[in-house]
Amino acid sequence: MKSTQDLRKKGLTPTKALEIAIQQLPNSHYFRGPSPNHHDPDNPNINVYEFLVKLTGTDYYLKFCRYTGGTEVMSIHEREKDADYSWTAINL
Repeated sequence: MKSTQDLRKKGLTPTKALEIAIQQLPNSHYFRGPSPNHHDPDNPNINVYEFLVKLTGTDYYLKFCRYTGGTEVMSIHEREKDADYSWTAINL
């Protein structure tokens, strides 16, 4: 809900925002992960990757969850905190 409301304020649908974000998502935008999913931290088959992308001149936070069944977008909204850049080597 938070993601949808935030995007609509900028005149974007979630689908369009995701399309734009993925098109411009180089490894340099990656800043954290793989991390455990905080909803299921004991499941080693779920990894979370976090990115920062610029949409409509604003930094957006984009979080993917990768698991044995595929990949899912967990969140996309305006950046609320500074990135801590605590990343390890990306292996998508």
